[in-house]
Amino acid sequence: LPLNTYYIRMSRDKKNLQEWDKLYQSTEQRIWGDNPIEFLFDYVEQFEKTLNTSSKILDAGTGEGRNLSLISRIPGQLHAVDGSKHALSKIPIELKNKIDIQQALLHELPYENDTFDLIFGIDIFETLPNIQDVLNEFVRILKKDGNLICNIPSEEDTIYGIDMENPIEEENAWMYQNKYYYKFYSPDEVMHMFSNAGLRVISNKRYEWMEQAHPNFRSNDHKHISQVYVGSKI
Repeated sequence: LPLNTYYIRMSRDKKNLQEWDKLYQSTEQRIWGDNPIEFLFDYVEQFEKTLNTSSKILDAGTGEGRNLSLISRIPGQLHAVDGSKHALSKIPIELKNKIDIQQALLHELPYENDTFDLIFGIDIFETLPNIQDVLNEFVRILKKDGNLICNIPSEEDTIYGIDMENPIEEENAWMYQNKYYYKFYSPDEVMHMFSNAGLRVISNKRYEWMEQAHPNFRSNDHKHISQVYVGSKI
């Protein structure tokens, strides 16, 4: 990248993280609620049968740990990481005592190469200005043939364009409430990014689910539509 583009992106990444951290700090409530996202039950059931107690699993961008109680059903050593200290502070103590939790940027993770058998990246990629860097980092820490499970919404998601402005035209990206970076991706764009990172898409399924209002973030109940991808490290 040209040096000026690099510094612009670094500044945007830092500001984006600061805004999310301020959101988590703004209320004692858990922003995303206590219940895991519905579609995850299908994938947890699948990997419960294929992983074992020596497997290593990472919930990347864990936030307040919404999905950890469900993911912890999968046999293995569970790790969680997020860039927001205020989000991590809201993870229930009973989960903190069972899980290795780290605060780190998703494109600079504190793990060795070829560490994890399975990585979850749930509800994160549409909020990342540096999505390709994060995918590359996930591939670095995945074992060969390890899997990444993530959902990435396209423009058919019902939140698309709501309270969003588009000041970053060259990236076709949005700012939600003039604070939070959002970008929506077509399946073809996702396939291209996965391929560039060294991931082979082994499944791609469309899911819909309802979410309740999120305190200090989204005031109404709303429906999400997302493609859920399972990628395997080549």
